Amino acid sequence: MQVACENEKNETKDPHKESCVVENLSFGDCIRGSQKVATSNPATIRLSYQDSNLLKIELFNTEFCCGTDSIAIMDSIADHHILLDLVDEGPYTWCFCFHDVTFNLGPIAEGEYSLTFTESENSYVRDTFNIDFIFNADLDTTILKESPPEPVFEEFDLEEIIKGGCNSKSTFQDDPYEQIDTIIFSPENDTLNVFVGVNYVCCYNFTSASYFEADTLIIDLNASTDAPCDCMCYYTFDFIYSDYHNQQFFYQVLINDALLMEGFYDPDL
Repeated sequence: MQVACENEKNETKDPHKESCVVENLSFGDCIRGSQKVATSNPATIRLSYQDSNLLKIELFNTEFCCGTDSIAIMDSIADHHILLDLVDEGPYTWCFCFHDVTFNLGPIAEGEYSLTFTESENSYVRDTFNIDFIFNADLDTTILKESPPEPVFEEFDLEEIIKGGCNSKSTFQDDPYEQIDTIIFSPENDTLNVFVGVNYVCCYNFTSASYFEADTLIIDLNASTDAPCDCMCYYTFDFIYSDYHNQQFFYQVLINDALLMEGFYDPDL
């Protein structure tokens, strides 16, 4: 593991820029893989005072590559504004990990400061902290990077199910045919039509239902017969919903409790 401090360099000395050093920079092993779904352990930063006017910075659950063995901190202090960027120096990998990082910054004078810390660009979601604090011997504060609230999902109402294709008894024997299993979404105003077409053995009767499990629309088809026929038929179902407000949602189509199709519907795509 290698660590480094990279102060910005100017040919002309800026009288407003303070001289500081990053020291004792270290980071821990990969805590776990990341797709930024583990919101129970969000990114967190702790600031505390250390002897000799050093600012101790501890980063918990900050992201960079799984294979990284070297990091650096790009730092700048001017007019009591501290800018910090975590630099992932590789080796770079296709996966990301959460790590804990610790380092000291200083010496800096006591007083009021603003701090901006930005995670590595090699992260699934690059978080940024913006913190105002007073640097003195009493400083010891922890700031949690709160995740944005999840949108509230609004269910919509099933109004009608229209059966077609081989659901008509007159077509069981007269017009057997086979097409592609499909699902088609057709929104219009506050109404959503979901067309489902499935291939199944002829001479079956279907009962159908629709309900929600959290933000997943379940379309449940149950097939039964007294005497199946030796052919395939294409059964169609139009599920008509009202009070639809352009929501995104997951969906599953089941036949006799077996998964036939699943996916995610976004009306804007």
